[in-house]
Amino acid sequence: MAKWQRRRAAEPSITERKSFVAPTGTAWVTLEHAGNSVDYTLRTVGEFDVETVSCLHDALRVIPQTRSGRTIIDVSQVGFGDSSFLEALIRAHFQERTLILAGPLPPELRRLLQLTGALRMFHIEPHEVS
Repeated sequence: MAKWQRRRAAEPSITERKSFVAPTGTAWVTLEHAGNSVDYTLRTVGEFDVETVSCLHDALRVIPQTRSGRTIIDVSQVGFGDSSFLEALIRAHFQERTLILAGPLPPELRRLLQLTGALRMFHIEPHEVS
């Protein structure tokens, strides 16, 4: 079991859950946060491109920008992600918080990260968020 999963298992149940849906409805993000935790989890689902990535931007804006805590993005349900999705992940990576991509990474997303050289910049946990 990964370190971030052990820490999450000790947390109480989710006290805040908010959904962000793309205008076309083909992508959405669910933000989860336990009230006494500094960690936030974003579950991304669907196809992310220039027309739908706004739901990820909106979810990321809700998270406080502090040095403590982690942002965990579960990408296991991403069916497609283009350069605008990659750009959102890179922006999140350069925020104050530690960013973790939880997966398994979908093959298309892994290929995008490899082809662009961005794979090495992310901390990736191969297990889905529980």
